[in-house]
Amino acid sequence: MGGIAKAFLIFIVGVPVIAAVVFAYIVISAFNSPAPNASAAMVASAPAQPVDFSDPDHYDKNQNVPKAACQKSLPCMADQELGWTKVSCKQAIEAKAVYQVKWTDGMFHPLFSEVLDSGTSGEISIGYAGDRAQIQNQFGAFANMTYQCWWNPRTQKVTDVELAIGSLPSG
Repeated sequence: MGGIAKAFLIFIVGVPVIAAVVFAYIVISAFNSPAPNASAAMVASAPAQPVDFSDPDHYDKNQNVPKAACQKSLPCMADQELGWTKVSCKQAIEAKAVYQVKWTDGMFHPLFSEVLDSGTSGEISIGYAGDRAQIQNQFGAFANMTYQCWWNPRTQKVTDVELAIGSLPSG
């Protein structure tokens, strides 16, 4: 192998190896060096507080709120319970429907568009309402459907489901 070929081979193999070593050094240095005032930041940070639906990031922010603080806020409780509710409510809605249910929710069209308060002073119940489904009638035709699913966060169960033909008012 000629001198130019050896130099080219060393260059081709050597440059990526050197780049990898430099990158590893930078990453390791970043993790091993303490952040400025890291201990002060940890002491000064307060637990997350519930936020209202008016905050565009309410869902993400309410996931970090401690359960005890979240119990006093309907938006916070509704956001924290949403994962369990989606699965259980879909099953309860399908069970209550006489014929087939076709879901039209998706990434840009959430399953629930409204959260309702039970309004009772007794047992806490969160109502989730939406219209991202179609229900089949006895002739096989599908029509838009609205639904309300009432969820008890203490028992982690659906307490009631209401179905109606139509769509929720937009606005």
